[in-house]
Amino acid sequence: MYDRKCTVVSCSVSVGMKKSDGKPYEFFHFPKDVRRLKRWTRVVNPQFPDFVPKPHSLICERHFRQKDLLFNKPDSMDGPDPHGDNSLDEDPDPDFTQTTGFQTSSLPPRESAHSYALNSCDWTLLEDEGDLETSVKNRTCCASEIPVMRMRVKNMERKCDVLFLKLRCLLQLEQSNGAAASSWQHSKWMMQSINGAFGEDLPSQTKAVEDFEKMQMCALRAIEEQELARVSRHKQIRQQDADSCADYHQKDHEDIGIPNHSIVEPSTSSSHAYHHADDERTTVYRGERRGEIVFGDSTHEEEIIIVEEPRLAPDSLVLLHPSEERLLNQDEIRYFVARVILRLPSETVTKPRIRMQGPKWLQAVDDIDILAAMNDLRSKGLLVIDEMRRARNSNITVYVKARPESHVAYEELMGYYHLTNPPVVTGNES
Repeated sequence: MYDRKCTVVSCSVSVGMKKSDGKPYEFFHFPKDVRRLKRWTRVVNPQFPDFVPKPHSLICERHFRQKDLLFNKPDSMDGPDPHGDNSLDEDPDPDFTQTTGFQTSSLPPRESAHSYALNSCDWTLLEDEGDLETSVKNRTCCASEIPVMRMRVKNMERKCDVLFLKLRCLLQLEQSNGAAASSWQHSKWMMQSINGAFGEDLPSQTKAVEDFEKMQMCALRAIEEQELARVSRHKQIRQQDADSCADYHQKDHEDIGIPNHSIVEPSTSSSHAYHHADDERTTVYRGERRGEIVFGDSTHEEEIIIVEEPRLAPDSLVLLHPSEERLLNQDEIRYFVARVILRLPSETVTKPRIRMQGPKWLQAVDDIDILAAMNDLRSKGLLVIDEMRRARNSNITVYVKARPESHVAYEELMGYYHLTNPPVVTGNES
């Protein structure tokens, strides 16, 4: 532990020493400014001009004038500099105390020859010292009032700035009002000149303009009615197609309508008709409502495989039911996401790959629902984490689809997701 004492060579004041009034000495660090640091080092060690103080080096208050300490601290940017004269301090050196330096002698005091003159000089010095103390007190009071006066000056400057801004705003407002009044006068003069030029023809022209606007409004209403009629007709056509799919009396040689306006011809070799679109299949029997998902049964005479996928709302990224005009709930969204995962053409499954290879409506699904669908498939044993690829890329969890021969209830789970023929993968993908 280093000794915390004054760095000046001729000073012996250390941290913890007290002055004659009982107050401890105050210490100051060396400034960081290069010029001020050079001036301080000349005072501290004049014999060695290249002296460099340490970060913990200090200088006591005995090397500064008291009047300098009243105005500003030496640690500040524009603080005072120390002086090499140790007599600046009113207190003596701590090593030279009153008890050791001025011991009374046992010999009787000797009277001087000019005692009267000395006494008169002492009285004169005492009067001068009294005046000096009074001036020092007055100077101290003035120094204590300086910060208060500075604050008052700053407040007055701030008030002057506010008043100046208000005055400038008033001048700008007056100028804008004058410009508005002049423009109003100009427009009034223009109207008067127009009325004088056209005379009585101005009302007739105004009426013609109003008639033209009415004709435009009528045309817009007619266009809007035509658009509404077209939309309603389109809905009727879709409803007729849906009803034709569920018609019990439809003959075998007639075409079977699909909700997405595609045509499926009934097969002569089998009682089932299939419609392929990205390997997405949903089993719907005759007599069932459009959009309902049911399991297959061999007792039905005819079976239609149609494609049903969620729809995006035209105005927002909201998933709608494939056949009903309602929003999908969370379980339905995760069900359709799981079907998309199982239909991916790749063996490995990651969240970015699902985003890239999935349909467009998948972009409206949150990552939370995608991760939940992946966890659901993992809990059912249809997805398995690939530990080797996970070790190579720890940021992304890589899953591998389960093979039919490695899962006991594979066909049953595929039937739950209505995927009878999942895509066949040849080889592993990196």
